[in-house]
Amino acid sequence: MYIATTKDNISTYWGMFGIQWGLDKINKRPVKPNPILNTGMLFTAYENLNVLHLHHPSAAVVWQCQGTPATSDGLLSGCFELMSIHTVTAPSWTGANKKRVLFRFALEAAAALQPLHAWDIARQALDNARDFYNNPSSTVLQKHLITGLSATLNKPAFGHVPLPQIAVGVAARAAMSCGSDSGDSALYIHQAAGCLHHIGYRRYGVHTSVGTAIDSAVAAVAENSDFTATY
Repeated sequence: MYIATTKDNISTYWGMFGIQWGLDKINKRPVKPNPILNTGMLFTAYENLNVLHLHHPSAAVVWQCQGTPATSDGLLSGCFELMSIHTVTAPSWTGANKKRVLFRFALEAAAALQPLHAWDIARQALDNARDFYNNPSSTVLQKHLITGLSATLNKPAFGHVPLPQIAVGVAARAAMSCGSDSGDSALYIHQAAGCLHHIGYRRYGVHTSVGTAIDSAVAAVAENSDFTATY
C-alpha cells in the first residue's frame, strides 16, 4: 500500500490532514464497526503505486505502508492502523513517457467501459482515438474529429445518454488532450479514472479496474505496442 505526502512527510487528503509519517512510523485510530473509506475513521492508502501517481502526479513524497485493511473498494484500502515503512521513488513512466502512458490509459479505460452499452458513436470515438494513438503524426483534422465525437457524447441535445457512454467520451477526450498538449488533459484523465472505477468497477463489476488499466498502459508503452480495442 502507498500514501502521498508533502516534502515534510505530512498527509493532506481523505481524512488524513496533518498526519505525520516517517520511517517505521505507526499511526492508529480507534477500531469502529462499519468503517467508511475517505473519512476520519480510517487511514486511506492506494493499493497500486501507478494509480497513486495517476491521481497525484505532483506528489512530493510517496511512502510504502503496511497495515491490515478494514475495507477496500479495489482502488483504496482503509486501515485503523498504518505504518509507513520507507519512501518509494516515482516509476520511470512518470518522466519522459508520462504523456504516452496517460494517453494509453485513457484508451484502456474507454475500451473497458464501451461494451457495457452498444452505441456506434462511442465505438467510433474510441476507434479514432486509437488510430491517433497508433499514428501520432496524424493531421489536425483528425484531432478535431476525435474531439467532436467525444464531446457529442456529453451534449444535452442527445437526451438521456447512458453513463458508460459518457465515460467513453470522457476517456476519448482525455486521449485527445494528452496527444495534443491540451491544458485540460489532467482533468479529463482524472474523470476517466473516476468513470472506470465508479461506473465500471463498482456499478457493473467490470474486471478491468483503474489499477489494471494503468499497469497495462505502462507495460504497453514500455513495449511500444499498438492499441487494438477488444470490443
